[in-house]
Amino acid sequence: MKTILVMLIAIMLTLVGAAQEETSSITKDLEGVEISPPQFTGITNYIETNGNFDLVKKYLKQNIKYPREAVRCNIEGTEVVKFTVTEAGAIKDIRILNTVCPAIDAEMVRVLQSTKGMWQPGLKNGQPASMTQEVTLAFALNKSDATVVKEFQHKAKLNFNKACKLMIADHKIKKAERYFTKAINYMPKHESLYYLRAMCRHELGNVSGAADDLDRFKEITGYTVATEELAFDAVNLKKAEELIKLPL
Repeated sequence: MKTILVMLIAIMLTLVGAAQEETSSITKDLEGVEISPPQFTGITNYIETNGNFDLVKKYLKQNIKYPREAVRCNIEGTEVVKFTVTEAGAIKDIRILNTVCPAIDAEMVRVLQSTKGMWQPGLKNGQPASMTQEVTLAFALNKSDATVVKEFQHKAKLNFNKACKLMIADHKIKKAERYFTKAINYMPKHESLYYLRAMCRHELGNVSGAADDLDRFKEITGYTVATEELAFDAVNLKKAEELIKLPL
């Protein structure tokens, strides 16, 4: 019988509307406002404690079930989900940022919705405040944690290299976009993939898709890219070639 691994890769926390920060107990934003992120207690009707994010990892591993459809089709990849923990500690606005397949999307939403009543709200200057949390999960079949990381990096690099050749050397933009998407499926936190796919989508006339990629690029890096920087001209292609040289 197949064994199934659901591996927690990372948890990211943000104050609504602010840039992403890595998980920590206390952070300071640019204005010096003291922020304490939401805490997951792992129990319903919690008592106030110092939340432990290992509990989130444990809860997800124990409760997520690899969808049969995904197992049957041997579907693997990295799912990224963002949601808001309100000032009352409720979960809302669950949004899939990177989808592996619809069945896995539904399973992620189901398990996150089941955490109702298990969150202490984040604090801003000592007052409860709505904050967003981002969870990244790798779905893999019959692999150890170390094997998953190496294999997903390898598959992402193979697809990235194919996409770059198709984009720069062959000018087969539609195919390049598909391979960038495949690379993102395995490494959805690599900013270069979104920037280069945005260029492809812009060239193909997919304005909304390019805008989505630029929004994600900004969330990861904090940098804003103007639409005109996506045009396939000599200057922008030179920038793209420099990005391609960076290690994936």
